Amino acid sequence: DDQVAGVVDQLRAASQDVVIVSGMPLEIRALCRDQVRAHIEDGENRTMPLFIKSDLEFEHGYEFKAGALAILKALYGAENCRAMVGDTVREDGYGAYANRLFYIPFQVDYYLFPSLLDTQGYGFIAPQLIAWDWLEVGEMLAAGDPVSNYFLRNENGFLNIAHRGGRSLRPENTILAYRHALEVGSESLEGDVHATSDGVIVVSHDATVDRCTNGTGNIKDMSFEELRALDAGYDFTPDGGATFPYRGYAFEGADHLLIPTLEEVFGDPVLEKAPMVAEIKQQSPSIVDPVLDLIETYDMQQRLVLGSFNEESLIELRARAAGRGMDLVTSFATEEVLDFFLTPLAAMPVTGYTPPGQVLQVPIEYELSGLTIQVINAGFMNKARYLGLKVQAWTINDPDEMRWLMDEMQVDGIMSDDPELLEEIIHE
Repeated sequence: DDQVAGVVDQLRAASQDVVIVSGMPLEIRALCRDQVRAHIEDGENRTMPLFIKSDLEFEHGYEFKAGALAILKALYGAENCRAMVGDTVREDGYGAYANRLFYIPFQVDYYLFPSLLDTQGYGFIAPQLIAWDWLEVGEMLAAGDPVSNYFLRNENGFLNIAHRGGRSLRPENTILAYRHALEVGSESLEGDVHATSDGVIVVSHDATVDRCTNGTGNIKDMSFEELRALDAGYDFTPDGGATFPYRGYAFEGADHLLIPTLEEVFGDPVLEKAPMVAEIKQQSPSIVDPVLDLIETYDMQQRLVLGSFNEESLIELRARAAGRGMDLVTSFATEEVLDFFLTPLAAMPVTGYTPPGQVLQVPIEYELSGLTIQVINAGFMNKARYLGLKVQAWTINDPDEMRWLMDEMQVDGIMSDDPELLEEIIHE
């Protein structure tokens, strides 16, 4: 193979073993088996790169790769299967991530065809992670997976994100809702944050308590004690107002039906630091520093995407985090999404466009100056892949839209008020 010319000789000279599986002839399998038995099963501790090459036509090549790697893990132990290196992301990447292996894309020409970075259900590879020569492959193996944040790791696959904890199923943004969302299939949660008048960071979509509780008023004008006297399950109804099944439970000791603090969400023993999409809603007074304090205290920076629709708040967030040495992943403000949307793919390398965040959180459509604009389309997704960005769609409650986003647009995650429904669609 011209891609690895000379590598076999180099590895042999370094006393490292190579197993080449070329096609399916039994005699090749037998030779490979002898090598593995001699150098792994008999106790010698050596690095063994595995080159798995399929010369046959398979209708579902990605399933073949996944199956081959699964067999290797079963035969020789997961600890001996370190990584998958391959130039066919759709098949090799799928096989690696399906088996929880570190995947190293090798010499993928994605510039004209960003869709080549698709791992068939496990998201898209960030272009900056591609190895262009064999030395880089070795360096990546030595360093391990360079991606730390949960939301950027491709092996976590498509994400079912419970919008406000799944507000169609339980009282929104409560601990009860968040726990239930994980029970029905969500991998991650979503919530917005505000601060009380005495500086306690709480999780609520609205700036007021009017819509969801038995009280009225602005959160930032209320003390935490006043806020906690309210029933967060008061107005929840699963049947259009016929019943209110959680009304009153907050006053019977059910603290999971109160408006929670961000600290309670991070520290809840049932949630176990579940990955979270958090949006800073309150701009004045700024709550950026106390939010960052909690993230540091609970070691959540690699399990979060932080964002704000307000560009000033998001710029402040990034600056404050950088000043603290925090490696935060952020979404895009509204103005930043618009800039990305209006910049043609062909112009990006010429103008030196640099994305301000790592995750695009967008609706399918957006109303702009009286016009309905389709945000998520093939061109939008191609630009995101070219730059190595993740795309999460909100707020999707229609099953046909869920299917279209997953199968046609291949987004990386969906925020839904009904995570149970989304999980059913995922497993169709």
